[in-house]
Amino acid sequence: MNTNIMFQTELKSIAKYGGMNFFGIFFVNVMGYVINIIITRNVEVEQFGQFVLSMRIISYLGLLALLGFNTTTVKFISQYFSQKKHNEIIGTMRYILSRVLITSLLLTITAFILSPFITSNIFHKPEVTNILRTLLITVPFVAVSKILYFNLRGLKLIKYEIVSAKFLEPIFRLILLSLFFYLGYSLTGVIAVQIILPLYSLCFAGYFLYQKYLKNSLVKSPIVHKKEILSFSLPVYYRSFIANTGGMIPLYLMGIFVSSKQIGIFHICSKVANFVTVSLISLNVIFAPILSEFFAKKEKKVLEKLLKASTKWAFTLSLIAFFCIIIYADEILSLFGKDYVSGKYLLFILMFGLLINVLAGSNGVVLNMSGRSKLTLTNSIISFIIVAVSGYLLIPKYDLFGVAYTMAINAIILNLIKFLQVLRLEKIHPFKWSFFKPISAGVISFFPVYFYSNFVRLPKLLNLSSGLLIYLFFFFFFLWLFRFEEEDK
Repeated sequence: MNTNIMFQTELKSIAKYGGMNFFGIFFVNVMGYVINIIITRNVEVEQFGQFVLSMRIISYLGLLALLGFNTTTVKFISQYFSQKKHNEIIGTMRYILSRVLITSLLLTITAFILSPFITSNIFHKPEVTNILRTLLITVPFVAVSKILYFNLRGLKLIKYEIVSAKFLEPIFRLILLSLFFYLGYSLTGVIAVQIILPLYSLCFAGYFLYQKYLKNSLVKSPIVHKKEILSFSLPVYYRSFIANTGGMIPLYLMGIFVSSKQIGIFHICSKVANFVTVSLISLNVIFAPILSEFFAKKEKKVLEKLLKASTKWAFTLSLIAFFCIIIYADEILSLFGKDYVSGKYLLFILMFGLLINVLAGSNGVVLNMSGRSKLTLTNSIISFIIVAVSGYLLIPKYDLFGVAYTMAINAIILNLIKFLQVLRLEKIHPFKWSFFKPISAGVISFFPVYFYSNFVRLPKLLNLSSGLLIYLFFFFFFLWLFRFEEEDK
């Protein structure tokens, strides 16, 4: 198969499954905003902040429990699958799953015992202890279900993860929350739903992994290349540990210098800002196993063309979210309650950092899938230092804005480093001159919609929805004027 045919084939695959994942993540984000609006309307800001702090700690423990096997699973399963090495697939699945299960149980027990120390001495919020202890039960279920989903990704069965995690789960969450709030449970209802849903994810992921692969597998002698797996996963784990610990530094400093109410406001702003990265996350999910496969085949020319195309697509969609949120920040934040509108400029800074991350493309994924896990570990150490130093200097002085500045600084420096590493080591980069087309279309479309939003007097939701439609019309009209490339068509 020649280079151009491989490029077209895999580009269609990225477009198809990346598109499915985009709409899945878009849907789950929209549902997330609806759910957060319902929660913030039924739970006091102070209590919501306590719940958010507990969930950040739980997420940290869950990521530690994965032992770096998340990236490892996708890399090796997709590689073995492309080579039809089913003995290795089964052996790798069993080996990774058993390690993650044991680690998650040990972490849960340890964190339960140390909860009073963690909440009182580290985060200075002793009132969070009981919430944290209740939520700790979810750690093993979340860790194991994530590994099962990563197995599905490696087998290119991502559509089942999309259906489950991106569509069904948020619908179940909304139904359960509405039921608990109707029965008069506020914070207790939110916690109960958070415990129930990981059980559903575990059952769903396990069922489809069995039905679509394990059921038809006739492997009798599973093979595990432990040395190869560990030599890749240990640096990934150290990187994950350092990166996630670095990510906890701002939260630790927030625990000292800001109130639970401000933590709640920051959480909502970060959730809204995350809309900017939906496109990149969507494409990276399907792009990672494709990258691993092409690195194994040493088809670097195809790989670079795919990297450029997917980065431009991700950046184009991110610009739409970026400019629309800037125009309608007040209206969007006010949906969660009046207290959250004060985070408007905080939201802008967070979005800028995330837009830089999207612009840099999938350089981090390229480094991982090329087998350079030790280099990604070095990047995590650099990121840790940046976050620790800038957070220590900025958060005590600027409160929540210090957190946003810290995240933006880290995004700019770290993505520049990854770009230079990929350019030097692989002689590829994600940029094209046609990037200026979506940038120009985004800037030009901004002005008429900005004036429309300020001078047309309509009810809040009607103004918001009509403005978004007008922006989309102008944006794609100008893109059409600037002419689409063949790959875009």
